Amino acid sequence: MSAFISQYVIPLKLGIVSAFVLRGESPILVDTGAPDGGKAIVQALLNAGIAPAKLGLILLTHGHYDHAGNAAALLRMSSATLVVGLGDGPLVQKSEPPVYRPGNWLGRLALWLHILREPENLEPASPGWYIGSELDLRPYGVPGRVIPTPGHTRGSLSVLLDSGEAIVGDLIGGLPIPSIPGRPIVMDDEQAWRQSLRRVLTERPRIIYTSHGGPFTFERVAKAFPWAVPA
Repeated sequence: MSAFISQYVIPLKLGIVSAFVLRGESPILVDTGAPDGGKAIVQALLNAGIAPAKLGLILLTHGHYDHAGNAAALLRMSSATLVVGLGDGPLVQKSEPPVYRPGNWLGRLALWLHILREPENLEPASPGWYIGSELDLRPYGVPGRVIPTPGHTRGSLSVLLDSGEAIVGDLIGGLPIPSIPGRPIVMDDEQAWRQSLRRVLTERPRIIYTSHGGPFTFERVAKAFPWAVPA
Protein backbone atom coordinates (compact mmCIF):
# COMPACT_ATOMS: atom_id res chain seq x y z
CA MET A 1 0.00 0.00 0.00
CA SER A 2 1.30 3.48 -0.84
CA ALA A 3 2.04 5.89 1.98
CA PHE A 4 -1.09 7.28 3.57
CA ILE A 5 -1.24 10.06 6.16
CA SER A 6 -4.39 10.09 8.24
CA GLN A 7 -5.99 13.17 9.72
CA TYR A 8 -7.34 11.17 12.64
CA VAL A 9 -5.40 7.91 13.14
CA ILE A 10 -1.93 7.67 14.69
CA PRO A 11 -0.60 4.08 14.67
CA LEU A 12 1.56 3.11 17.65
CA LYS A 13 3.88 0.18 16.91
CA LEU A 14 4.44 -2.03 19.96
CA GLY A 15 6.41 -4.97 18.63
CA ILE A 16 4.14 -7.42 16.79
CA VAL A 17 1.01 -5.62 17.94
CA SER A 18 -0.18 -2.08 17.20
CA ALA A 19 -2.29 0.34 19.19
CA PHE A 20 -3.82 3.52 17.76
CA VAL A 21 -4.62 7.05 18.82
CA LEU A 22 -7.64 8.86 17.42
CA ARG A 23 -7.07 12.60 17.28
CA GLY A 24 -9.95 14.65 18.59
CA GLU A 25 -10.92 17.19 21.20
CA SER A 26 -9.98 14.50 23.70
CA PRO A 27 -7.58 11.82 22.38
CA ILE A 28 -8.89 8.27 22.23
CA LEU A 29 -6.48 5.36 22.68
CA VAL A 30 -7.47 2.17 20.87
CA ASP A 31 -5.81 -0.81 22.63
CA THR A 32 -2.94 -0.73 25.09
CA GLY A 33 -0.46 -3.44 24.10
CA ALA A 34 0.90 -6.39 26.05
CA PRO A 35 1.60 -6.01 29.78
CA ASP A 36 4.92 -4.31 30.51
CA GLY A 37 3.97 -1.89 33.27
CA GLY A 38 2.85 0.64 30.69
CA LYS A 39 6.38 1.64 29.62
CA ALA A 40 6.13 0.84 25.90
CA ILE A 41 2.68 2.32 25.36
CA VAL A 42 3.50 5.44 27.39
CA GLN A 43 6.65 6.06 25.37
CA ALA A 44 4.74 5.50 22.13
CA LEU A 45 2.11 8.02 23.23
CA LEU A 46 4.74 10.58 24.17
CA ASN A 47 6.51 10.06 20.85
CA ALA A 48 3.20 10.85 19.16
CA GLY A 49 2.84 14.04 21.22
CA ILE A 50 0.07 12.64 23.44
CA ALA A 51 0.35 12.86 27.22
CA PRO A 52 -1.35 9.85 28.86
CA ALA A 53 -3.10 12.20 31.29
CA LYS A 54 -4.91 13.84 28.36
CA LEU A 55 -6.64 10.65 27.17
CA GLY A 56 -10.42 10.87 27.16
CA LEU A 57 -11.24 7.27 26.30
CA ILE A 58 -9.35 3.99 26.29
CA LEU A 59 -11.14 1.71 23.86
CA LEU A 60 -10.28 -1.99 23.63
CA THR A 61 -10.93 -3.78 20.36
CA HIS A 62 -11.05 -6.90 22.54
CA GLY A 63 -9.88 -8.24 25.86
CA HIS A 64 -6.89 -10.43 24.97
CA TYR A 65 -3.73 -9.67 26.93
CA ASP A 66 -1.80 -8.16 24.02
CA HIS A 67 -4.52 -5.52 23.64
CA ALA A 68 -5.66 -4.98 27.23
CA GLY A 69 -2.32 -5.52 28.95
CA ASN A 70 -1.74 -1.93 30.10
CA ALA A 71 -5.32 -0.75 30.53
CA ALA A 72 -5.14 -0.68 34.32
CA ALA A 73 -1.83 1.21 34.34
CA LEU A 74 -3.12 3.83 31.89
CA LEU A 75 -6.31 4.32 33.88
CA ARG A 76 -4.15 5.26 36.86
CA MET A 77 -2.28 7.80 34.73
CA SER A 78 -5.38 9.49 33.37
CA SER A 79 -9.03 10.26 33.98
CA ALA A 80 -9.98 8.28 30.88
CA THR A 81 -12.96 5.94 30.73
CA LEU A 82 -12.26 2.34 29.72
CA VAL A 83 -14.63 1.18 26.97
CA VAL A 84 -15.04 -2.55 26.33
CA GLY A 85 -17.38 -4.57 24.15
CA LEU A 86 -20.23 -6.36 25.85
CA GLY A 87 -18.99 -9.89 26.38
CA ASP A 88 -15.32 -9.08 26.94
CA GLY A 89 -15.67 -7.61 30.42
CA PRO A 90 -14.67 -10.90 32.10
CA LEU A 91 -11.48 -11.04 30.02
CA VAL A 92 -10.48 -7.52 31.02
CA GLN A 93 -11.40 -8.05 34.65
CA LYS A 94 -9.60 -11.40 34.70
CA SER A 95 -12.67 -13.18 36.01
CA GLU A 96 -12.83 -15.57 33.05
CA PRO A 97 -10.10 -17.17 30.89
CA PRO A 98 -10.05 -16.51 27.15
CA VAL A 99 -11.38 -19.02 24.66
CA TYR A 100 -8.72 -20.00 22.12
CA ARG A 101 -10.01 -21.92 19.11
CA PRO A 102 -7.77 -22.10 16.04
CA GLY A 103 -8.56 -19.69 13.22
CA ASN A 104 -5.70 -20.69 10.92
CA TRP A 105 -2.76 -23.09 10.80
CA LEU A 106 -0.62 -20.87 13.04
CA GLY A 107 -3.34 -20.93 15.68
CA ARG A 108 -3.53 -24.71 15.48
CA LEU A 109 0.24 -24.94 15.90
CA ALA A 110 0.30 -22.47 18.80
CA LEU A 111 -2.45 -24.36 20.60
CA TRP A 112 -0.72 -27.69 19.99
CA LEU A 113 2.50 -26.28 21.43
CA HIS A 114 0.59 -24.74 24.38
CA ILE A 115 2.14 -21.31 23.79
CA LEU A 116 -1.13 -19.36 23.79
CA ARG A 117 -1.58 -18.51 27.42
CA GLU A 118 -2.28 -15.37 29.44
CA PRO A 119 0.77 -13.96 31.26
CA GLU A 120 0.59 -14.25 35.02
CA ASN A 121 1.34 -10.56 35.56
CA LEU A 122 -1.72 -9.28 33.65
CA GLU A 123 -3.44 -6.74 35.90
CA PRO A 124 -7.25 -6.67 35.82
CA ALA A 125 -8.92 -3.43 34.77
CA SER A 126 -12.38 -2.05 35.45
CA PRO A 127 -14.40 -1.00 32.37
CA GLY A 128 -16.47 2.15 32.68
CA TRP A 129 -18.67 1.48 29.65
CA TYR A 130 -19.78 -1.65 27.86
CA ILE A 131 -20.75 -1.38 24.21
CA GLY A 132 -23.50 -3.63 22.93
CA SER A 133 -24.51 -1.41 20.02
CA GLU A 134 -23.00 1.57 18.20
CA LEU A 135 -21.10 4.31 20.03
CA ASP A 136 -20.89 7.76 18.42
CA LEU A 137 -17.42 9.29 18.70
CA ARG A 138 -18.43 12.80 17.62
CA PRO A 139 -18.75 14.05 21.21
CA TYR A 140 -14.97 13.43 21.41
CA GLY A 141 -14.28 15.35 18.22
CA VAL A 142 -13.81 12.23 16.10
CA PRO A 143 -16.24 11.82 13.18
CA GLY A 144 -17.00 8.13 13.37
CA ARG A 145 -18.47 5.36 15.44
CA VAL A 146 -17.64 2.11 17.21
CA ILE A 147 -19.55 -1.04 16.28
CA PRO A 148 -19.63 -4.56 17.74
CA THR A 149 -17.76 -7.06 15.56
CA PRO A 150 -17.82 -10.31 17.56
CA GLY A 151 -16.14 -13.48 16.40
CA HIS A 152 -12.51 -13.22 17.41
CA THR A 153 -13.92 -12.71 20.92
CA ARG A 154 -17.51 -12.28 22.06
CA GLY A 155 -17.05 -8.55 22.67
CA SER A 156 -14.74 -7.54 19.83
CA LEU A 157 -15.19 -3.98 18.53
CA SER A 158 -14.21 -2.03 15.41
CA VAL A 159 -13.95 1.69 14.71
CA LEU A 160 -15.43 3.12 11.50
CA LEU A 161 -14.48 6.69 10.64
CA ASP A 162 -16.32 8.99 8.27
CA SER A 163 -12.95 9.53 6.54
CA GLY A 164 -13.17 5.98 5.16
CA GLU A 165 -10.78 4.43 7.67
CA ALA A 166 -11.43 1.47 9.94
CA ILE A 167 -9.60 0.02 12.93
CA VAL A 168 -10.60 -3.63 13.29
CA GLY A 169 -8.28 -5.17 15.88
CA ASP A 170 -7.94 -8.89 15.20
CA LEU A 171 -11.01 -9.17 12.98
CA ILE A 172 -8.47 -9.42 10.17
CA GLY A 173 -5.26 -11.23 10.99
CA GLY A 174 -1.74 -10.31 9.94
CA LEU A 175 0.03 -13.37 11.28
CA PRO A 176 2.16 -15.13 10.24
CA ILE A 177 2.71 -12.70 7.31
CA PRO A 178 1.98 -9.05 8.26
CA SER A 179 1.68 -7.93 4.64
CA ILE A 180 -1.14 -10.37 3.84
CA PRO A 181 -4.64 -10.01 5.31
CA GLY A 182 -5.84 -13.31 6.72
CA ARG A 183 -8.00 -14.99 9.28
CA PRO A 184 -7.29 -14.33 12.96
CA ILE A 185 -5.07 -17.02 14.43
CA VAL A 186 -7.74 -17.78 17.04
CA MET A 187 -11.42 -17.03 17.27
CA ASP A 188 -14.35 -17.55 19.59
CA ASP A 189 -17.10 -18.01 16.99
CA GLU A 190 -16.50 -18.64 13.28
CA GLN A 191 -20.01 -17.70 12.13
CA ALA A 192 -20.01 -14.47 14.16
CA TRP A 193 -16.60 -13.60 12.70
CA ARG A 194 -17.89 -14.05 9.16
CA GLN A 195 -20.90 -11.83 9.84
CA SER A 196 -18.71 -9.16 11.45
CA LEU A 197 -16.28 -9.11 8.52
CA ARG A 198 -19.20 -8.72 6.12
CA ARG A 199 -20.55 -5.86 8.22
CA VAL A 200 -17.26 -3.98 8.09
CA LEU A 201 -16.69 -4.56 4.37
CA THR A 202 -20.25 -3.42 3.63
CA GLU A 203 -19.03 0.03 4.68
CA ARG A 204 -16.23 -0.22 2.08
CA PRO A 205 -13.53 1.48 4.20
CA ARG A 206 -10.65 2.55 1.98
CA ILE A 207 -7.97 1.96 4.65
CA ILE A 208 -8.22 -0.86 7.20
CA TYR A 209 -5.90 -0.84 10.21
CA THR A 210 -5.28 -4.17 11.90
CA SER A 211 -3.47 -4.99 15.11
CA HIS A 212 -0.99 -7.44 13.58
CA GLY A 213 0.16 -6.27 10.17
CA GLY A 214 -1.32 -3.94 7.59
CA PRO A 215 -2.72 -1.44 7.08
CA PHE A 216 -4.61 -2.76 4.07
CA THR A 217 -6.69 -1.20 1.36
CA PHE A 218 -10.29 -2.27 0.92
CA GLU A 219 -9.35 -3.87 -2.39
CA ARG A 220 -6.60 -5.96 -0.78
CA VAL A 221 -8.95 -7.29 1.90
CA ALA A 222 -11.76 -7.84 -0.61
CA LYS A 223 -9.40 -9.96 -2.71
CA ALA A 224 -8.52 -12.07 0.34
CA PHE A 225 -12.17 -12.48 1.42
CA PRO A 226 -14.39 -12.18 -1.67
CA TRP A 227 -17.26 -13.94 0.08
CA ALA A 228 -17.48 -11.04 2.57
CA VAL A 229 -17.88 -8.29 -0.02
CA PRO A 230 -21.45 -7.17 -0.72
CA ALA A 231 -22.63 -7.62 -4.29
